[in-house]
Amino acid sequence: MFVFEVVAARLIYALYNGIMSRRPQILMLSNDAGQVRRWSDILIEDAEVWQAADDVPPDVVPDVIVTDLAAVHTADLPHEALRQAWQAGEIGVVAIGPVAAADVRLPIDFRPRELQLVCPLVAEAVRWRRECHRARQLQQTFSQLASTDALTGLPNRRAWEEEIQRRSARDDMEQDSICLALFDVDHFKAINDRFGHIAGDEVLCHLGRSLARARRDSDYVARLGGDEFVLLLEGRDPEAVAADVESVRATACQGAPHAPVTACIGFAFVQTLPPGGLNALFDAADVALRVAKLNGRNRAVSA
Repeated sequence: MFVFEVVAARLIYALYNGIMSRRPQILMLSNDAGQVRRWSDILIEDAEVWQAADDVPPDVVPDVIVTDLAAVHTADLPHEALRQAWQAGEIGVVAIGPVAAADVRLPIDFRPRELQLVCPLVAEAVRWRRECHRARQLQQTFSQLASTDALTGLPNRRAWEEEIQRRSARDDMEQDSICLALFDVDHFKAINDRFGHIAGDEVLCHLGRSLARARRDSDYVARLGGDEFVLLLEGRDPEAVAADVESVRATACQGAPHAPVTACIGFAFVQTLPPGGLNALFDAADVALRVAKLNGRNRAVSA
């Protein structure tokens, strides 16, 4: 216990020193020039202070606003970065007197030492808040990158597998008809060999965009890798599903760059999920895709 207390005390001491060693950036907002000068004189030794909003550089967002205004309006803030930070709650507010909502409120007759202590603490809290926000954004970006195909922008294999698990867990999944289709470009290696890999990538991007445009809101399209894509189509009419799949296949190939492109699709359609669920549909569609390739390609084959 003693060792823990010592470590905790050292951490608190280091944290306190870290807070106090970082000069907060503070903007004064008031209609009283005398008050602004007084606040500035109190804080100037330990902080970077701006006595008017127009003095704040365009690339700087203050940590704290000290104000006695009834409310701080975005119109009072001079540049877009400052206005966005204010709207996102990334600027702390120390209010003097009975004014608008604030992180900390001081009485009109506050002591100078109170303002000197409050502003660095609010500034550090705001900086931590910003760092947490940036960390969440970075985490979201990494998560998106991990589940997105870098070339086409479609969901990748990992995202597809997660989507399969999510949809399989839905209570209403067994109530809708489901079509799972595998889309494969015919002789894609020949396109790469003849026109180069950059051209091949452009063909894949074209196909990815075309497949994404052809889907409905409830459908799901992903690139599994190479020249293979997967489509999950819900709520299709049993009598029209084959025509729908063929339309998707033919439309996706139209207008491809560099050379005419064809593709084959193997698909499995059910009105009630089999015991193996979507994975069983995938296996059936994969068999149908191989049949399409063996029978001359450039066609859609039902499992």
